[in-house]
Amino acid sequence: MMETFNGALLLRERVFEQLRGSPQVVRRGMMIVLLVGIIVGAVDGIHILVAALNINQTIEQQRGVLESFLDDFEQQIEQEAVDEDTTQQQQQSLLVSRQIVTIGRQNLDPYIAMVRDLSTLPGFLPRPVGALAYALGALVSTPLAYLAALLTAVVFTHIAAGWFGGQGNIQQMIGVGALSVAPHLLDALANAFGFIESLSGLIGAIAWVWGLFIFILATSVVHRIDTGRAALAVFLFPLIGFFLAILGFCALFLFSIASLATLAG
Repeated sequence: MMETFNGALLLRERVFEQLRGSPQVVRRGMMIVLLVGIIVGAVDGIHILVAALNINQTIEQQRGVLESFLDDFEQQIEQEAVDEDTTQQQQQSLLVSRQIVTIGRQNLDPYIAMVRDLSTLPGFLPRPVGALAYALGALVSTPLAYLAALLTAVVFTHIAAGWFGGQGNIQQMIGVGALSVAPHLLDALANAFGFIESLSGLIGAIAWVWGLFIFILATSVVHRIDTGRAALAVFLFPLIGFFLAILGFCALFLFSIASLATLAG
């Protein structure tokens, strides 16, 4: 399995072709999903458990994040304030921003005190038992979340690939497409560095883009089509959904304007 895992990460087409021809293609693909899901879920569960058992440290981390946000916001305000081309309207906006920072600093301690009081309220289960239950929930739900996302992508991509001349079957698409979950092992690292929001987001984005390239290659190999048509198959239904959402938003906006005009008339 590790050879398949490494081959998926390195985009080795030979590994994809071997898996496509395997009579156990679905089982082997699901093993990848299960492996990644358990590791990521375990790390997430440990993070939840540690945070719940060290609630004071977690609250202080939240304080640090809020203080850092206020410091950055205040620094940005001061940088804009020294600009000689600042208009009167912009100066008023800067004054409001300074008031927001002042209010934020004044209410930081009461907010932290409220969070601390809420954390001491008794729950349905004792704290250690409840934390362990949440951790086990993360361990179980993470593989299922990856599986649900994979099956959704596979179904729509398989239909679109057939329109573009694809020849693969759904079992091959599930098994080989499951290789796209392999880069999401980085999600464990993202969860571990969750307290650094920018780093966690960057790691998550890398995993998502890496998995997307693997899924496009999997579609190409399974359906024996070039990567261009495979990419179109992967993006077709998401683009359709995006445009339908825009049309729906525009229709709702026009309907709202028409309703307001009727009421005004």
